[in-house]
Amino acid sequence: MSEVWLRERLGAAPLEITVLRPGIVWGVRSPHTVDIVKRLLNKTAFLVDSGQGIFNGIYIDNLLASIRACCDHPSGVDGFFNVADAELVSWREFFAALAIDLDFELDLLPRVPGDRFPWSKNAAVDYVQSLPLANSLYHRFKDHIPPRLKSALRSQLAGPYEYHRFARSYAKKPQVDREMWHLQKVQHKLPITKFARHFSFAAPVSFPEGISKTVSWLSFWTHQATSALCRTTPDMNTLNSTKKTNVLELRSCRGVGGGPEKTILFSAKELDRREFNISIAYLKSLNDPDFDLHERARQARRRGFHDGGRTLQV
Repeated sequence: MSEVWLRERLGAAPLEITVLRPGIVWGVRSPHTVDIVKRLLNKTAFLVDSGQGIFNGIYIDNLLASIRACCDHPSGVDGFFNVADAELVSWREFFAALAIDLDFELDLLPRVPGDRFPWSKNAAVDYVQSLPLANSLYHRFKDHIPPRLKSALRSQLAGPYEYHRFARSYAKKPQVDREMWHLQKVQHKLPITKFARHFSFAAPVSFPEGISKTVSWLSFWTHQATSALCRTTPDMNTLNSTKKTNVLELRSCRGVGGGPEKTILFSAKELDRREFNISIAYLKSLNDPDFDLHERARQARRRGFHDGGRTLQV
């Protein structure tokens, strides 16, 4: 709808309008990349039709370069343009490029058929939530549902918290989400010749270079990536000072919290204790009866955390 609205105003607008349609933005700090890597390390990833589909991605630096090309162009930039990496890459090739440094076995990834969607409980819930009627009812009544009931429903759908780092075996029947299933089924590369010709543009970062930069970034927080990299680089401990870095994770929250609060708990588990001292603090209201993160911290303590158990009143 937004593109239709813009198209109707291209000729009459007092300024030039350029719309870029990127593929999957991947690379350093990309949520898409983080999600894919977590699936690979947790052994919940899958390949549709053995990964033969086209990975229509654009490395983040190439997207920024495309935006700069538009800004630097003297005039005549009106229009809608697809932007993507230059290389033709399949999903299997994308996973394989990550497998080299993330140390997972590509051939053991479950294969999912592309001719029919494999339904599961989570897929059914996602489908129902996407329906206009269900979405409308949810937004109408969500403020009237007690926080504890919403938390209980989320817990039932998400299953128990997992405090271990990575799964030990590959899922026989992975949880397949519809978006990833459709993305892996694409059989055609996004056409980008129009943008390249109009702006005399060539992507500055090649696919191998983007993979190298991405894995280097992932090694900061992914233990398995770090282990793989250290096999071909000097011992990282010899490059660092013996003094530990102190880290304070501080977040204000209300009620049962959400994904970021759980992420903070997980981050303490992931950091190397030999190099970091990490403390976690949640700021809450004294009259918040639904706060339960201290209980989650106590559960985590039994799995390797230390819980100071202190509550400060201010």
